[in-house]
Amino acid sequence: MLKVFTHVPLENVRYIELLYPNWGTPKRKIERWSDHAFDYLSESIVELVSQPEQADCLLVPHFYQHVESIPGYLEKFEQLSEKYKKKIIIFLPGDTTERVVVKNSIILRQSVYKKNLLPNEVLMPAYVEDLSFGAPIVFRDKQNIPSVGFCGWATYTTIGDRIKAGIKNTFLQHKTGIFYRSQIIQILKKSSKLKTDFILRSAYAVNEKTRNMDKDTMRKEFIENIKHNDYALCVRGNGNFSQRFFEILSLGRVPVFVDTDCALPFEDEIPYDDFIMRIPSNQINGITDKVVEYHNRISDEEFIRKQKQARDIFETYLRIDKYFDYFFSNKVQSYL
Repeated sequence: MLKVFTHVPLENVRYIELLYPNWGTPKRKIERWSDHAFDYLSESIVELVSQPEQADCLLVPHFYQHVESIPGYLEKFEQLSEKYKKKIIIFLPGDTTERVVVKNSIILRQSVYKKNLLPNEVLMPAYVEDLSFGAPIVFRDKQNIPSVGFCGWATYTTIGDRIKAGIKNTFLQHKTGIFYRSQIIQILKKSSKLKTDFILRSAYAVNEKTRNMDKDTMRKEFIENIKHNDYALCVRGNGNFSQRFFEILSLGRVPVFVDTDCALPFEDEIPYDDFIMRIPSNQINGITDKVVEYHNRISDEEFIRKQKQARDIFETYLRIDKYFDYFFSNKVQSYL
């Protein structure tokens, strides 16, 4: 087990989930679906030691976003790193693509453009619950005409919002997730070559201030939409990664993954293109034909195999407890 040295957590500052088995799971005022990602994290992944010289590495116990502006906090880790010649592990989850400038650090993050990924940066999966945990998975038989599902935020509240977003995205180097989603959905809906099953929302379902219906109903519709279609459309959110991608895999379905220069966890080991349908973002105008061609090319047996492989990969490597265990047991040494 990896030995790490860290400081006592700051008061009223959330500590990283990796340390839940060591320090306990804190209660949150507002429960989010992503909190259930850690229901399975019961065994300690790292061993905490009392002195830095006893450790394999140092560990910042809080998210980078929560401590970067605290004077001297990260500098103390840098000083320990220099003195004891230990690397510093830092967690940077969420939508941000900012650079972390901390000497001798290893950065675990979720959002990044692949072309900008640095040697000391490691991709984590999104924090999502296992939507098949404790329940049997029913894999779909291949149909003659493929169906593509999507349930989520993909429309604007007003025409004015749509116009503003269109103007804004014209000048952005990297388009927003909702811009891609709304454009792709319109393309797919116009085709008679496939079936579409879209439930479009005008707000982010996780945000209790913007959703306009019961959260449990919204969640059920989201899950059923994935389960009841051959493929599930998957496009980045505000960050350059997708929670939906991992939720789809957890349900044993094939994502239609619109690749906006995304990096994926353990890409050197996981053969993602064996069980996902990848569409480069600069080829979305032809997405309908690509989906149909992909579906027609594979056999009935291959279609089932892809679903099973998607589920197996999630359960083995990408569910967050399995990810932490595999990374800190097998991969971290190559970064130290």
